[in-house]
Amino acid sequence: MYRNIDIICNPSSGKQKFQQNIQDIKKMLENEGRKVKIFYTEKKYDGKNYTIESCKGTTDLIISVGGDGTLNEVVNGLMESERKIPLAIYPTGTVNDFASFFEISTKVQDFYRMIQHGREKWVDAGKANDHYFINVAAGGKITEVAHKVSSDSKTILGRMAYILEGARDFPREIFKPVQLKLSVDGEMVEREVLFFLVSNTQFVGGFKQLMNRAKIDDGKLDLLMVEKLPVKDFFNIFVKAFNGSHIDHPKVYYKYVEEVTIMAEPAMEIDVDGEYLGNTPAQISVIKKAVKILVP
Repeated sequence: MYRNIDIICNPSSGKQKFQQNIQDIKKMLENEGRKVKIFYTEKKYDGKNYTIESCKGTTDLIISVGGDGTLNEVVNGLMESERKIPLAIYPTGTVNDFASFFEISTKVQDFYRMIQHGREKWVDAGKANDHYFINVAAGGKITEVAHKVSSDSKTILGRMAYILEGARDFPREIFKPVQLKLSVDGEMVEREVLFFLVSNTQFVGGFKQLMNRAKIDDGKLDLLMVEKLPVKDFFNIFVKAFNGSHIDHPKVYYKYVEEVTIMAEPAMEIDVDGEYLGNTPAQISVIKKAVKILVP
């Protein structure tokens, strides 16, 4: 049983309707004699720094409350700490790919039971340069849409904010390919691509089958690149992505990797778990059995 629980909460994540749920979960846990503290993040790196401090004390469970960005900060805090405290995820963000992969419920009773049962699972993580990620690293014009959407828009509109921003820029930007040079587990590969993804799970950007061969604990990351192609073929791949058949398209490069170095001309923005990391070059690798999470 987890005696000392720290909840790291992004109060602006999602549609701001989950605050009462968190208070209800806190009260239920405290009624069992557990000590529960809530830390509210105010600025970037608060989640990471709170996690590092929690790992130094007697905390034996951390609950991340927010979206993929909040989860990413908590994971980075865990990875930089010596104690590997179990992690529970209460998803309140716009997309929540990682939590969706595990079908983690936001219903108070369901989430409370998950903590009671304490079913833990070791999962892999990724590392991009000096930053860790739990779900995906990505690059290309299509991934830059996320960086343009304001926090207020995401709070009010949710996933629709990304769709609206993408629709505005889609005709002008999305079909500008970038020349990539990659070292894929030591093998050199050159491609002219629209975007790339390096994923830990099947779920990316709300698509449940985008990386449909990915496994969370196989010691591999899955690399997908969509190469330069006509507009009609891109939309064909887009439609196929809903059932996972896109990976058989001749303009889709898909491979299991342990380490990949990506160089681009011109430089390409890199995104990890929906957060801006910087520009290429990027060295991306898998960290096996890196994080212990609670699952339903």
